[in-house]
Amino acid sequence: MSYFEDASVVFIPSAVKDGKTYSIKPTDGTGDLTFSRGSDIEATRVASNGYIEKAKVNLLLQSNQFDTTWTSSRVAILGGQSGYDGTNNAWKITPNTDNNTHVVVQAGAVAANGVYNFSVYAKANGYNYIALRDSASVDGYARFDLQNGLTSTSGTSAISSKITSVGGGWYRCELSVNKTSGGADNFIIYTNETYSFNEVYVGDGTSSVLIQSAQANYGLVAQEYQETTTTSVVSGITNDMPRLDYSGGASCPSLKLEPSRSNEMPNSEYLAGWTAFTNIAITQNQTTSPEGVTNGVLMARTGSGDLSGAVRYTGISTTANSKCYSVFAKANAHNYIQLYHSGDAQGYVNFDLSTGAVGTSGSKASGTIESYGSGWYRCTAIYDNTNAFGSSYYVGFAASASSGYAGGAVPDTASVYLYGAQIESSASYSSSYLPTYGTSATRTADSCSKTGISSLIGQTEGTIYAEVDFDSSVDTEGYIVRIDESSFNDTIFVARGGDKILSGVLRSSGSTIAQLQKTAFNGVNKLAFAYKSGSFALYVNGTQVATSAATYTNGITYDEIRIGGFNAATANMCGGVKQTLLFTTRLSNADLATLTA
Repeated sequence: MSYFEDASVVFIPSAVKDGKTYSIKPTDGTGDLTFSRGSDIEATRVASNGYIEKAKVNLLLQSNQFDTTWTSSRVAILGGQSGYDGTNNAWKITPNTDNNTHVVVQAGAVAANGVYNFSVYAKANGYNYIALRDSASVDGYARFDLQNGLTSTSGTSAISSKITSVGGGWYRCELSVNKTSGGADNFIIYTNETYSFNEVYVGDGTSSVLIQSAQANYGLVAQEYQETTTTSVVSGITNDMPRLDYSGGASCPSLKLEPSRSNEMPNSEYLAGWTAFTNIAITQNQTTSPEGVTNGVLMARTGSGDLSGAVRYTGISTTANSKCYSVFAKANAHNYIQLYHSGDAQGYVNFDLSTGAVGTSGSKASGTIESYGSGWYRCTAIYDNTNAFGSSYYVGFAASASSGYAGGAVPDTASVYLYGAQIESSASYSSSYLPTYGTSATRTADSCSKTGISSLIGQTEGTIYAEVDFDSSVDTEGYIVRIDESSFNDTIFVARGGDKILSGVLRSSGSTIAQLQKTAFNGVNKLAFAYKSGSFALYVNGTQVATSAATYTNGITYDEIRIGGFNAATANMCGGVKQTLLFTTRLSNADLATLTA
């Protein structure tokens, strides 16, 4: 038989758009699934290149129209100049002859406090210097030498700056700031006569600089430029965009389906904003992170003193029945780290970053570790409801994989790279990374379903097939595929239980007619659940694992399919759906074995 031709629905995550995941059969769109997650931009995925992908934003209202909502003082602005990208979209900024500052300002660029990156492309054209400024009450500056490609920062809110040559004398100039007070922020571009922060000088009326393509985005590094014309823009993994996830180096994606989760850590990447022990130095933007950009943090010992040395964040809620604390880490001049919290000395877990293994843990904690490539691991400490939770969470050095609480004696030269801290309450595993930039963030649940498709569902008999990928370290519950008539009383589904048990279930009039199971259901698997009164079967990876001869009489019409989740409002599934097929007939046992092999 041809399984593709005989299937009523063939769903392989490959084509998506905002609010929809496409089925490749039927081709008339009747099998396409509605997808929703809400209006947030906190969701991430692992893209096909192996890096974590975030939503992309430009918060500026008009990113390359410097004579409109931008205001200027003592400069002449002329468009139509040759730009870095081969267009004539650059602007010439010519200071006048006043003995004063010469600026171009985008007012109200950033409203909320947090960590931001401001950037603009610039080229010397008589003057060799510019400066970027964040106008918060505690200022942050960066100055840029457009002749020699140099930069430096000043001001307590300035985190770092970067200048990158893009050819033809053009540079992309970046300033990262931690805005902690004040209202709406201005993004200010100064033309400078010298490589200093003293912008007061007398222009000659002809010398200028060229600028193009300004941007303000969340985080410590400039994202790919997005033009704005009247309002800010957001693109990528945002709102109701389904996440095609390539975790674990997969060559074909899975549809990422997760519950609503919050990251209680307000600064997940700006670890210099945490409190470091006296013999610890935290330096931002030192290496390529799992995001594929240079925003990895270096944590290094600076001398003798405390036994281990650590950096901590204080201010996390102590109320929870469980918590998961995760950090991405990579070995540098040391191989061992420890995650712990202040509530209980037994709430620690050690990790070996050279072998990718979980080491010793306290009696009030357990751990998992997951490779993200290039030496990076996501290290997770799991605390259950026996913990008295503290408000401080630490990343510290450990002397070895088996050292106890507080890490033990660590070499004075020890250093590791860190990225992406996350704390999730009421959680028994870490969900996908939720970046934060000064305040906690929440990702709403993924939901994927379709109603009104009774003609595509086997009513008195049928087969559900799915290929799924479950993290073996995760113990979670949720539907893989469910068909019903909007009620749990009359439903047919395959699900993974909280004890890692696969179940194929048919319920009728509120009673469970058949429940076929397989234990230890982890990793990538192909499964099929065939149903027909008197003939049920569950197959996994080519093998029959359970059967039932239970009988029933179907008195309702199934008209809805749900992929993943626990219900339409609260997805509760960890792992990914790689493909799903529905058949309106109960396939033969031989076909079930072949289909799942």
